[in-house]
Amino acid sequence: MSNHNLRASSAKLEAASKKLEQKVAELKESEEKYRTLFETANDAIFMVDREGYISFANPKFFKVMGYSPQQLEKLHFTRLVHPDDVSLVMDRFKRRLAGEEVETNYQFRVLTKDKRVVYVDGNFSLVKKEGEVTGIQAIVRDITQRKSLEKSLEEKINELKILCDTTRQVATSLNLDEVLSTIAQSSANLLRVDGAIIHLLDAGGKILEVVKVHNLKMDSPALRVQGVGEGVLGRVLLKGKPIAVEDVQKDHHYRDKEWAKKEGFISFLGVPLQGKKKIIGTLSFLSRRKRIFGEEEVSLTLTFANQAAVAIENAKLYEENVKLSITDPLTGIYNSRYFYDSLRREINRATRYGGTTSVIMFDLDGFKNYNDLYGHQAGDYVLREVAQRMLRYCRQTDVLARYGGDEFIILIPQTDQGGGIKLGERIRLGLEEGLFTGKRRELGYKVTVSGSVITSPQDGDEVEDLMRKLDTLLYLAKWMGENRVYSSSTISLEFIQDQLLERVDQKDHYTRQHSERVANYATALARKMNLDKEQIELIRIASLVHDVGKVSIPEIVLNKPGKLNEEEWNLICSHPRNSAEIARLSPLPREMISLILHHHERWDSTGYPQGLKGEEIPLGARIMGLADAYDAMSVERPYRGKLKPKEAIEEIKKSAGSQFDPTLVQVFVKAILPKVNISLNAGSF
Repeated sequence: MSNHNLRASSAKLEAASKKLEQKVAELKESEEKYRTLFETANDAIFMVDREGYISFANPKFFKVMGYSPQQLEKLHFTRLVHPDDVSLVMDRFKRRLAGEEVETNYQFRVLTKDKRVVYVDGNFSLVKKEGEVTGIQAIVRDITQRKSLEKSLEEKINELKILCDTTRQVATSLNLDEVLSTIAQSSANLLRVDGAIIHLLDAGGKILEVVKVHNLKMDSPALRVQGVGEGVLGRVLLKGKPIAVEDVQKDHHYRDKEWAKKEGFISFLGVPLQGKKKIIGTLSFLSRRKRIFGEEEVSLTLTFANQAAVAIENAKLYEENVKLSITDPLTGIYNSRYFYDSLRREINRATRYGGTTSVIMFDLDGFKNYNDLYGHQAGDYVLREVAQRMLRYCRQTDVLARYGGDEFIILIPQTDQGGGIKLGERIRLGLEEGLFTGKRRELGYKVTVSGSVITSPQDGDEVEDLMRKLDTLLYLAKWMGENRVYSSSTISLEFIQDQLLERVDQKDHYTRQHSERVANYATALARKMNLDKEQIELIRIASLVHDVGKVSIPEIVLNKPGKLNEEEWNLICSHPRNSAEIARLSPLPREMISLILHHHERWDSTGYPQGLKGEEIPLGARIMGLADAYDAMSVERPYRGKLKPKEAIEEIKKSAGSQFDPTLVQVFVKAILPKVNISLNAGSF
């Protein structure tokens, strides 16, 4: 080889050597930088071999995990991972080693040597040597503080959510019990305690009374009433500020230490319920773990309590207004509005699920005279006392209400008519046996009542219809002599004939015999009109009871010799409707009610009670009306003399087409009347 070639080769070797030296220097510098970075890094860096053992780690790893370098040799990776996260981490570890594409960055928990839980954010990459995967390099960062801050923030957000949700819920509800339950439960959740109690001040503002609890028994000693100034809650009221007790056993103001010890309660917090103008009570909490209630917690709870207090005030005000709207102010029992609402609900319930419902109505006998004699204050005393005495006979499910002036009414659910009559009689007799002496025992008044009983569905299921029947029965009880209780089962044909008509006849001796004669004339005319036996029988019975409604008309009006004034005439005109109402209560055929109701209608529509015209008037009613008018003309009455048969016939004929059905008049005059007169003269018919 020539010298030239040797020199050239030498120069190349020298240049290569320098470049190699430079590379080595760069590698050393890089290694030094990596080592410095590795050793000073704020993140824990470690290597895990294919078997899962840690082969290498930086100083941060040992600082975080609490192990020494000497302990690495036999330290398996799973010993570092929290038991609940092992399956997640190892599954990804194995799949990564197997070459699968898996997420390389994720969070999990590790356990230090002293068993502290540390949250970490890990990044994992494969370690290869000569193309072969030898393990995984992990870089993990301690994020415990960040997690704590996130948890704290989450708790704050949850607290605010509970606060907002509860505020919205109680603000939209006016049901006091619902509002109190929501406040007790939500505040306990908000503060993460084991029990909550709401105390409210009584009307006098001197006694704290428990109104709602959460996770406590209402009979707990801690729930007894407290006076203002007594115990911790009494001090909360006096100071108007929250009071926290870290350990109730060490606080001399806490009164129920033995109970708290038995139940395991340690810490206590009480805050005032500040309403719009005044403190209305307290909200208190009990915890079974020792709690130092921080300033933020107390402030949040106080904010909650202030909003809760306003919601409680609104609900109480609504409840009071509702109570006023359904309560009779004089007697303190329910009013008629509440009774009607309850009756409708009960009828709907019975219609849907079955069962019976009864109603009793009472009216004080002669109460107007008592008021006139002793004055309204004494009358008010009697009404209040009657209400209280009636309450003693009622069940909790019964609804006693003041219906009007001196009228009371009782709704008795799930009770048949027999049960209603039994209760009505017990109340009637109980009132009759007791004296009403007055507040200063200055009176010696004996109260009697008249009553009526109806039952649904036996007597119907329409409220208005039932109440009309109840009124009619009550009036009957009054008209028949007072101090008695009638029901629909009382009213029979025998009762009407033997007692009601007898009662009417005592006022007006004309009525009973008049009804019998009308029945004779009407059935004779019905036969002549070729009506069937069933229709004739309806007309006969209707004629016998058509004037029973006169039981409501005063005797002085029935027997007045002169012209009636407007009020008196209206009373007379009411008797067909009253008679029909009484008939409706009886087991008599329903078809006869219209005959009784319309027997004073006129062919030309000028009659009463509804002003029907022509054939709008039921045929049976037209027949009864004609028979009634003829007999009335033929008998002497206080307000006019009697007419002779021919004179009565002429009057009937004159009124054909105006008062009477012309066809019926022709039949009555030509065919019926002569026979009737002969029969009457003979003494039989």
